Amino acid sequence: AAAAAAVSVAVETAETARAAEERAASAERVADEAVLTARQAATLASNEAEEAAAALASARRAAGDGVRCVMEAQEALSLRVELLSSKVDSLAGMPRQAGPGPGDN
Repeated sequence: AAAAAAVSVAVETAETARAAEERAASAERVADEAVLTARQAATLASNEAEEAAAALASARRAAGDGVRCVMEAQEALSLRVELLSSKVDSLAGMPRQAGPGPGDN
């Protein structure tokens, strides 16, 4: 009877061990899938960060181009104003006087 009980306990222990191994294998598969998903998410995040950096660099270049454009337009307008002032002075018969120097206002 004791031997039968020992065999029964051994069988239950073996079944419990087998079930534990199956759960461990299942947990390992889930962990592997989680690692794969995390790697894919990291790759996507990295790609999006690179795209955002490229977009930022492009925006900075565009802003720089815009500033240069405004400065060139301002210079052209300033030259145009000087030319028009000179023409007005010429039509009025007055000699052209130099405009205010730096700091004169």
